[in-house]
Amino acid sequence: MSLRDKPLDWQINVHDFYVPLTYKGKNVGLVDPQYAKSIANILNGEESIKKALRLACEELLAELGGNPQDINELKSLMREYISRTRKPRSGTPAIAALLKERQKELDISQMEFVRFCDSYKLSPDDLKGIYKGDPVESRLFAPLCRILGKETEDIIAILEGRDLDDDDLDLL
Repeated sequence: MSLRDKPLDWQINVHDFYVPLTYKGKNVGLVDPQYAKSIANILNGEESIKKALRLACEELLAELGGNPQDINELKSLMREYISRTRKPRSGTPAIAALLKERQKELDISQMEFVRFCDSYKLSPDDLKGIYKGDPVESRLFAPLCRILGKETEDIIAILEGRDLDDDDLDLL
């Protein structure tokens, strides 16, 4: 009789099976067959988008009189366009993006969200200022914490741009 109440950490299940996911002929992982096709389609779509961006930037450089073969110039232009499409990660724009995400989570209209924020002591004028990009005053930290479900330290870190990973340019 076993005295152990909880299961062992390492176990096998011969009834589960996974399919290999490969990249350029190399196995990069195993995935559930149910999701394998959609994962591969998404990743292949990303490759197509990268190629399309590169071609568009090469054509733009040629039109502007630049050298489309200059790798540094090309990558610089690609980085510029990629950074424009990314969700802001720091400062007031990041807080504005988090507020918009929160509104989507709540599935409410803009007017209802304004009232929701006002009920947490974030006035419509303050909300409008955040969306315009005005600096966030420290008196707004508490209402933002309640609305976004974050700690004060997290809000400050977002505003100051601290503790952020730099994976923005992984598309290049």
